[in-house]
Amino acid sequence: MAIGDLVLENTDGRFTPNQNATIGTAMLPNRPLQMFFGFLVGSVERLIPLFKGLTKQPQEQKAVGTISINCYDYVQFLNEWPIETTVYINQRSDQIIESILATIGFGTSQYVLDEGLNTITYAGFKKGDRAGDIIKKICEAEEAVFYQDEAGVLRFENRRHFSASPHNTSVWDIDSDDIMSWEVDYETSIINKVLVRVKSKELGATGTEIWKDGVEEVVERGETFTIWAEFETLVYALTAITATTDYTAYTGSEGTGTDITSNLSIATTLFSNTVKLEITNNGTQRAWINFLRLRGTPITDTPEIIEQFEDTVSISKYGDRQIEIENEFINDVSFAHYLARAIVRKYKEPKYRIKLTVQGIPQLQLRDKVRVKDPKLGTWKDYRVMRIQGSLDNSLFTQGLTLREIVTGEADSWAIVGITILESTTEFVGI
Repeated sequence: MAIGDLVLENTDGRFTPNQNATIGTAMLPNRPLQMFFGFLVGSVERLIPLFKGLTKQPQEQKAVGTISINCYDYVQFLNEWPIETTVYINQRSDQIIESILATIGFGTSQYVLDEGLNTITYAGFKKGDRAGDIIKKICEAEEAVFYQDEAGVLRFENRRHFSASPHNTSVWDIDSDDIMSWEVDYETSIINKVLVRVKSKELGATGTEIWKDGVEEVVERGETFTIWAEFETLVYALTAITATTDYTAYTGSEGTGTDITSNLSIATTLFSNTVKLEITNNGTQRAWINFLRLRGTPITDTPEIIEQFEDTVSISKYGDRQIEIENEFINDVSFAHYLARAIVRKYKEPKYRIKLTVQGIPQLQLRDKVRVKDPKLGTWKDYRVMRIQGSLDNSLFTQGLTLREIVTGEADSWAIVGITILESTTEFVGI
């Protein structure tokens, strides 16, 4: 994710909150903000997008006459957004992400999503889940990436993204004459063994008891009482709640007095692993509910299956460097095997990062492929742009670039669409 900070000159109070009728009234948190570098090229104004996001509370420094504004991008916004929705069945990764973004309020012009390679059998979100955490798990399940670019567009890129044009072609050669500083980051992760835990899900029997009230509820005459029932598992559908079968009520406690079950009406609303029950007493007497339950169709876990892939040559050189992936969105054994293999193939050898300060290359974008010439060896290597930090000082535009070395296997040759495994020794553009 990206952050932005700016300091505004404010000796005249122009930006003081609630002072200036035009600008000061807008100095509030959670306001959209864009940052650009401006250039005059051949008498034509050019704007280079740097950042788009939302503001935090502006901070005024009255003694020095400035206003400071810290900003965060939409990825951070998603990380903080609580979301709960219905269960998704047999949906691709991108379809679920698009549904999440649409639910929050993002329009189709604000995101670009590759077609997901993982079809998730069942997915649902629990109360308190955050949109960003869900998207992270969806991406982990198929080794995809999700980020916001410089123009504020949210992007989901599947594992095969870099095998397609123009992403598999270098867009710029960074010559040694362009490089002002060069730093190598040797702290690189090696992964030579991957263990994936597959937890498939299946629908349980319709009409299964999924919740039972452990206390006796009391509802006064003419009133509506609300109960929130929470389950350990996801629920695909509720069985219609039925008087006598699912609840009973009496004029006295513990089933004493007169049966007044018919005086009650109960409305239910399902939220994947919680249900809101609104119980209305339409009678003229207090109702003691001595029995109350919910039935439905649960989504249950099948026995766990473990898939493992390792590279013995890498293990002999660097030792056992293992990671475990436990993700409820991985529910196909073949998919788990190929995912483990893809990760080992990419990370079994060190993959170095370099940090360069270069004369400004304004057309560079995140994830671009570039070639860099080593000033000592005189050789060229391919890198992927992972971070861009622009600086404008005394009319000199420079950029700090963090680049990741590209190795064979960056875009793996396998993919799964639905339940069909596709693999090729040659590149292909799309699925």
